[in-house]
Amino acid sequence: MDEAYLWYSEIPSVDASAYGTPEAYFNALLVRKPTPSGKPRDQFSFTYPTEAFDNLINAGVEASYGIEWKIVPNTRIIRVAYVEPGSPAALASVRRGATILSVNGNDVNTMLVNPLVDALYPSDIGVQTTFEFSEVDPPAVQDVMLTSANVTKSPVPTASVLDTASGKTGYLVFNEHIATAEDPLVQSMEQFKVAGINSLILDMRYNGGGYLYIADELAAMIGGDGVVGKVFEKLRFNDKRTAETNANVFNFSTTTVDNQRTLPKLGLSRLYVLTDSGTCSASESVINGLAPFVEVILVGRTTCGKPYGFLGKDNCGTAYFPIEFQGTNAVGFGDYADGFAPTCTASDDLEHERGDTNETMLAAALAYQATGSCPASGQVTAAFPMDSAQLFRSPVRENRFLTE
Repeated sequence: MDEAYLWYSEIPSVDASAYGTPEAYFNALLVRKPTPSGKPRDQFSFTYPTEAFDNLINAGVEASYGIEWKIVPNTRIIRVAYVEPGSPAALASVRRGATILSVNGNDVNTMLVNPLVDALYPSDIGVQTTFEFSEVDPPAVQDVMLTSANVTKSPVPTASVLDTASGKTGYLVFNEHIATAEDPLVQSMEQFKVAGINSLILDMRYNGGGYLYIADELAAMIGGDGVVGKVFEKLRFNDKRTAETNANVFNFSTTTVDNQRTLPKLGLSRLYVLTDSGTCSASESVINGLAPFVEVILVGRTTCGKPYGFLGKDNCGTAYFPIEFQGTNAVGFGDYADGFAPTCTASDDLEHERGDTNETMLAAALAYQATGSCPASGQVTAAFPMDSAQLFRSPVRENRFLTE
C-alpha cells in the first residue's frame, strides 16, 4: 500500500493486530474521508479470490444464475435488469423487468437480509433457489427454480442497425470490458461499417468497466481517422512512481492488442451513449477519451464517477486491488469522481427489452438525434420507483484494469 496506493500519504494509522485477516487490514488502510460531494475518497479498492478474478476478467465466467439485479436502495424492490443468453435464467424464460415476490417460499419484504443476499448472489455452482417472479410481458406470477452454474458472459449481446429518418443508426449493447469482448466488438464495428451507419447509439448503462485496452480499441474504432495519433488516456500514479506516469500515455489503438488485426474505423463525429449509475470506470474512459474529438451525448442517468484504476497483485490466492492511478484525457481532464451527468435525462425502462425502440432510453436517444433536443417523455412512469435503483454487483465488475 505504501508503494502502490495513489493516496499513500493519507493512509490512516491503524494497529494491524486488531484485524483478523489480511483482507480486513487492507480495508482498514483505505482512505475513506469524504470528498466535497460527500462521497468517500476511496469507494473502489477491493480484494477478490485470484482464481475467480482471472476466470471473470479473462474468460467471462462467473458462478451465477445469469441475472443482473436492479435494486432500489433501502427497499426490497428487486427486479431483473437483464439475463445472460444461454444462462439458467434464460433457459427458464426469466425476462427483463421481472420482480421478486418471494425466495424459497419466504416473502421478500420480511425475510432476513443474509439469506436474501445469499440467494441473489450464489458463491458457487449448484446452488438451487426458487424465486416467485411477477413477470412483465406477458403479465404473470410464476415460481422458477434456478440452479447456479458457471455462466459465460456475453459482453456484446446486441449489434443492430436501425433505419431512421436521418439514415442508418447503429445500436450496440456493450456490457463488459473483458478480454472476450474484443472479437465481438471488432465484428460489430465491421458490420456497422459495411451497413454505412452515420450514427451510433452505444448502450453501456450496465457496463461497469474492465480492461482499459478494450475501452481504447472501442473508442479508436468509433473515432476513426480523426483520433489516429491522438492521446486516448494518460495515467497518473503517485509521486513515487513518476517513471510509470511518464510511460503510461496511451494513444488511440490502430490494431488489436496482439497486433494481428487492423481495427475498422467508423470515423463518427457524434456518439450517443446510454448511461446509468452502473456505467463505470473503463466505460467512463470511452466517454472521456473521445470527448475532445467527438461530440458525445449522454442519454440516461449520471455515471458512477470512477476515474481511477488498478494493476492488482496476488498474495496467497487473494488478489489485492488498491487504487493506483487516475486517468485523464488528451486535454488533461479526469476530475469526474461525481460522474458524468446526462445531456438528456431518461429512465431505465424495465418494461421493455433493450433494443426495443419503445424503450425509454433508446427512444430518447433516437428523438434527440432527430430533433436535437431531449424529449419530454424521457421519464417512464413505472409501477415502482426505479429511477433510484442501482445495479449491485461485485467490485471486480466496476473497474478499469491496466493489463491483461
